[in-house]
Amino acid sequence: TTAAYLFGSNSFNDLSIANCTSLNVEGGSVQTFSSFTYPEGTGCNDYFQISSTIQGSPASFICTAGVIGKNWLQITDVTAGGGATFNAFNSIGVGNVTGWNITAVAGVTLYWFGDAGVWNDAAHWSLTSGGPVSYGCVPSSEDIVVFDDQSFTTSGQTVDIDADAYCKDMIWTGVTNNPELTGWQDIYINGSLTLDPNMIASYSGMFLFGASDAGNTILSAGKTLGGITFNGTGEYDLQDDLTINWSGILFNSGTLNTNDFVINCAQGDFRSNSSSPRELNLGASTIDVSSWVVSDNTNFSLNPGTSVIRLGSNAWEFNGGDLTYNDVYLVDLNWGGLTVKGSNTFNLLNIEEGAEIAFEEGTTQTTTMLQAEGSDEAHIFLGSTLAGSTAYLNQTAQEFCGDWLEIQDMTASGTTFYAGINSVDNGNNSGWTWSGVTAINQYPAAMCEDVPGGGTVAGIDLTALEASIDGGNTYTHTWYEDAFLTVPVGDPTNVAVSDLQVFYDAVDNGVCINTAEVTYSVVSSPVLSFVITDASCNGNADGDIDMTVASDYSPCTYAWDTGAGTEDISGLLAGTYDVTVTDIEGCQNTGSATVGEPALLSPSISGTDPLCNGDSNGEADLSVSGGTSPYSYLWDTGATTEDITGLSAGTYSVVVTDANGCTSNASITLTDPAVLTASISGTDPLCNGSSDGEADLTVSGGTASYTYLWDGGEISEDLTNIPAGTYTVYVSDANGCTSNASITLTEPTALTA
Repeated sequence: TTAAYLFGSNSFNDLSIANCTSLNVEGGSVQTFSSFTYPEGTGCNDYFQISSTIQGSPASFICTAGVIGKNWLQITDVTAGGGATFNAFNSIGVGNVTGWNITAVAGVTLYWFGDAGVWNDAAHWSLTSGGPVSYGCVPSSEDIVVFDDQSFTTSGQTVDIDADAYCKDMIWTGVTNNPELTGWQDIYINGSLTLDPNMIASYSGMFLFGASDAGNTILSAGKTLGGITFNGTGEYDLQDDLTINWSGILFNSGTLNTNDFVINCAQGDFRSNSSSPRELNLGASTIDVSSWVVSDNTNFSLNPGTSVIRLGSNAWEFNGGDLTYNDVYLVDLNWGGLTVKGSNTFNLLNIEEGAEIAFEEGTTQTTTMLQAEGSDEAHIFLGSTLAGSTAYLNQTAQEFCGDWLEIQDMTASGTTFYAGINSVDNGNNSGWTWSGVTAINQYPAAMCEDVPGGGTVAGIDLTALEASIDGGNTYTHTWYEDAFLTVPVGDPTNVAVSDLQVFYDAVDNGVCINTAEVTYSVVSSPVLSFVITDASCNGNADGDIDMTVASDYSPCTYAWDTGAGTEDISGLLAGTYDVTVTDIEGCQNTGSATVGEPALLSPSISGTDPLCNGDSNGEADLSVSGGTSPYSYLWDTGATTEDITGLSAGTYSVVVTDANGCTSNASITLTDPAVLTASISGTDPLCNGSSDGEADLTVSGGTASYTYLWDGGEISEDLTNIPAGTYTVYVSDANGCTSNASITLTEPTALTA
């Protein structure tokens, strides 16, 4: 077989594994034995794999004595102990491999060359940039892999992760022709990851970081990663903002320093499920996640700094693991409920309007400041996960002022909790004051000052905002520079603000003080530019608008007047399209782009009829306007020229196609003139031998005027004073068509006496 499996914790006298290429041991299990025999690999392209079935959850081997050793092993999350010596020569250790004596294969730097291919094809790896000589092995966890300006010679090249991939450092630098990293199998990185702005990262698998030392970095270069797992004991530093797809972040061990960068994982979760030592230093980072789950806080050191954690509209769980956080924002608009687990501590816990929050029964959320204010249209629901069992809120600083709340099974303590006059007591609550508070609206999420290049802006009057809070009431406003209301603003009518500076308005409505905050973004509003593809044909819906947005605070959202929410739009009729672009700070810019179309493709035909009845010398002269030149032509005769000649009477049709494939048709009918006909009536001479006969010619058809030529040379239409005999005339019309006629005049017999 290709793989062997061990499930459960077992004890063996002799454990022998044979006829397989890998051994998979259930994560968390313990295998105890007196002796252990198993295969070994044959070289760098044939390691024998010994792995835990669960990433980050090690299995354990226990042997009391002896020496166990093999060559060419790859060991992943399997520890060894019990007194025996476990040796692994020319081998690789990934994750937690405590207890093994691993003699690693000496690492090298391998360069990708030869354009497209799969990771596990040794023919693509060389010790020199550009090859052409293959190293003969695929990278191991000790090797640095480099993709550079010699790796891809043409566009459209891919590196496909066709099986689990291993390396120490992965470096994309100076690549050309926009190569693409694809595939979905896992990539194990025991060092640093550096991506390149000129690459395409459509890879959907998991990056598993397993370093055991400090100084490792992650530079995503603006690319979206499928998912990240931290399994090593080492330290990682983010080098730029990080965007992660639905697979999210799994933090099993080690140290992660976010270095104040933004982590956008709005479609995925942050999870930390292990008990291994791990340290998370958030600094001033903003982290957007679908859910936050710390199911085991053993050996977890969280340093929240001044960070902000935001659970978006699709969030379903915040399990804080009994840890301390700075600012956490909870939003629940789509799924009908967000659960908060653990007894956690917050500097700020903000619950957005419309949210339905269920706190784990028996737990306590301790806040310096709790913000939870609904509205008439969007109440906030606060309750326990188990009806009839209490959850607890404890605020340590100023009183809490909220409104439009629906509360059940919640006990509040530590300060005064004003629920608001519009709130509802659904039962089993204590510590709440249910009257005397008027709802206070919040200021807009961001006030944008458009200053090219950012910086500061002076002369801002904060008091001009107060009317939007008061709603016609008389409130007292005191402005502060900090959320704890300890540093007053000197002159709120004339303030110099810097980018992302937050001001706090302590609004006293006569019952309690509610804090409304406003953030100023001193940035360049998003700059919009457009590349337009006009509709190919008049009336076609195939125009495109390719918009490029330059923003200090990406990602942005887009609202077109068509209802589209994408950056670019397509399938468009001719017309003007308006768009509003909003960055993550709420700053907006509007723009419009006009899609054109060519003039209507319009062919017309003028014709020349055949000259004579039955002739084939007619012509069709085609003229084309509109559309996009050059044009092509197809007549129903099979001709492909613009004009056609040598035509007999009849109807002729043509299909005109322009350079964009637009088509139009036209037709014309050519007619013959009537048949040219000549007839002669005659008057015989009166006497034998007299010359007083006549030939009277009548002509019809053809095209007037006519000319005549008698066989006697006369050119008049009729003949007079002619003797008996046969007379022939040739008639020609204006087009040169001819016809002839003859007549014979007879005379009487000679008169004799």
